[in-house]
Amino acid sequence: MRHLLSILLRCFRDSSRVPIPGGTDVRHLLTIFLASPSDLKPERELAREVVNTLNASIREINWFVELLGWEDTLPGSGRPQSLINADIEQCQLFVGLLWRRWGTPPDAAGEYTSGFEEEFQLARRLQQTNGIPNIWMFFKQVELDQLRDPGAQLQRVQRFREEIAQQRACLFKEFADPQQWKQQLAELLLRHVLRIHNARKSPQEAVQAQAQSPVSHVTTHSGAVAAPAAGHQIEAFAKALAPCFRTADLRDIETREFVTMSFFAAEPGC
Repeated sequence: MRHLLSILLRCFRDSSRVPIPGGTDVRHLLTIFLASPSDLKPERELAREVVNTLNASIREINWFVELLGWEDTLPGSGRPQSLINADIEQCQLFVGLLWRRWGTPPDAAGEYTSGFEEEFQLARRLQQTNGIPNIWMFFKQVELDQLRDPGAQLQRVQRFREEIAQQRACLFKEFADPQQWKQQLAELLLRHVLRIHNARKSPQEAVQAQAQSPVSHVTTHSGAVAAPAAGHQIEAFAKALAPCFRTADLRDIETREFVTMSFFAAEPGC
């Protein structure tokens, strides 16, 4: 069913309204591509859980997140990696995930040392040309014993991390275990969607939201006054999500935690 839904969503991607099960029309679609080698299967599965939970909430503001990966590539003839790359060309957010493995070359041509490398470089070229996709990178922490004696795969991951740090090509985040990854991703995706949602409001909608909102401003951790509150609909939605991100359950988010976070400090990106 998940694969069928993914196919249907891509068929409707060019429409102004994307239908989803349950009879609700979704006007805004955020397509994410998740790139990683094969040693992060639990994290990939958790990413789908996060997106499913997020979609159950953001449908209230007419948004839907579509998560794509190599598992969702449509069947077809031709070079397998090229079929995967077609999904990257359609995404608005590229999420890269690395741990101990770098991966294997996608073909015998030798231009790229792994499928991940080709996917990341494609995303970078698209971003430099078109301004999208946004790129988020995450690294899972490696045990100290293995760092002392890394094999060829881990050495290539370390070199890639050093390269993007030295070139200042990309901000990235670390996580210690699958649950921390789930928590980080849930928090960042919710905030990313709400940020885009607020930016897309027309001036008239923004004025109406400000007039209806009982809160005029929010304050960041530094104490500086931030932008006006998003309006009573987003505020009510955020309040309905409840206690906190520790469980990585979007029903456990408190509005006060969301509005006091600094978006730039917490969100990775290139």
